[in-house]
Amino acid sequence: MQGELIHLKPQERQERLRGKRPSRRLQTMLGEIARLRESLYPDPNEPSGYSIHNIPVESGTASKASVNQPNGKVTWPWGSHNNTLTYRPSSDSFLGTGRATYFIGTYGNRNNRLQPYDCATKMAYDYSKVGDKNVQIRNLDTDEVFTYYQADVGALPDAIIDIWGEDNIRELAGTPDGVPTDNVNNVRYYHERFSDQTAPAR
Repeated sequence: MQGELIHLKPQERQERLRGKRPSRRLQTMLGEIARLRESLYPDPNEPSGYSIHNIPVESGTASKASVNQPNGKVTWPWGSHNNTLTYRPSSDSFLGTGRATYFIGTYGNRNNRLQPYDCATKMAYDYSKVGDKNVQIRNLDTDEVFTYYQADVGALPDAIIDIWGEDNIRELAGTPDGVPTDNVNNVRYYHERFSDQTAPAR
């Protein structure tokens, strides 16, 4: 029947395709689907049950890159701009210093629509899918403070925080409208531990 979905078992599909070579377009599509499937990870918080953001982290991965301090703090340094993130158990909070960059996109890591004053934290060390605490970001050169909201995560290979949208990074930098700005080299951010984060172990 026209328009009816027919679900075939793998063996039935093979029998139907026997003797027929898939078109180049179909081969390309199947290759893309296979690559997409390799990028999806089980995620109980997504309606589909999968997400590109829920990359499993092996136990101890973060601690191998961290520096444990005598006062109980856990610190992660990375990048050429001296980006440093510290978990402070005394205040149950994260404090980051380094470079802020900006990104563009439509949706964050929980299918939320991104908007002004959204930011992304480092996926490996400051992951959250709820972002239920304000993120205070201070430009250490101008001493101006802005309140942002964690709405996404990213690799951030050489940034402490990623700001959504060029207008927002320009405001944080203190540059005039229309002046191209893609980063702020000297920022500090702070937030209390998000409700879905576990306290990093020493």
